[in-house]
Amino acid sequence: MTKSKETTTDNKRKIITSDDALKLLKEGNERFSTGKSTFHNYYFDVIANSKEQFPMASILACLDSRVSPEIVFDQSIGDLFVARVAGNFVTEEILASLKFSITVFSRLIVVMGHTSCGAVGNALKGFNEESRKVVGSGLIHSNILKNLEEAIKADEKVYPDDDSRINGISRENVNLTVKEIQERLEKIFDTDIKFKVVGAMYNIKAPIKPGNSSYLCIVMFKLIQSRACIGLNSCKLTENIVEL
Repeated sequence: MTKSKETTTDNKRKIITSDDALKLLKEGNERFSTGKSTFHNYYFDVIANSKEQFPMASILACLDSRVSPEIVFDQSIGDLFVARVAGNFVTEEILASLKFSITVFSRLIVVMGHTSCGAVGNALKGFNEESRKVVGSGLIHSNILKNLEEAIKADEKVYPDDDSRINGISRENVNLTVKEIQERLEKIFDTDIKFKVVGAMYNIKAPIKPGNSSYLCIVMFKLIQSRACIGLNSCKLTENIVEL
């Protein structure tokens, strides 16, 4: 581990740009994926952020216990706004929260899905191919399943196995969620507020080892429809991928 660093809140007392925030997330994920995560003294971070906060980005992530944005991006208390729901889709409450974060704090939103997503898997089990609807699955509440229905219908690829299909639908769910957040927030904000929404896929099975810089990849919103990131085990760097 590297020595304790100053938190984003210590370093910066004003809103940073979406590009600067993305750069900091990339650097943090590089430390995490190569086994060089920062030693965070949370006691002092609590004190440093006790009076005010300046998070640099907002993360919409799944509820999965293996997907922890603060750890994956090597950040500390006060650095990130994090909203979590099984299936990492946007609700009215989450959209309102993201609107608040953009208004007063951060200019970057990251929608982070992950491989082997249980919510997507259960939605797929309850999906009726004839009616093209999710008709039910015992483990996950119906409201969550309905929100994942569009991703299942939109992903028409043929996969070699169920796990690959779940991962493909999870990626499609990120695509759709990024697009929805971007479009809905653009209707709310005028041109004076510049913000960016990007998508991410986190591989829960990828080993963390020195030199592994492909642990998580970010697909920029404007290029997310290109599906340029192929292969969930090693997201290859192309012109359309910003790799964390």
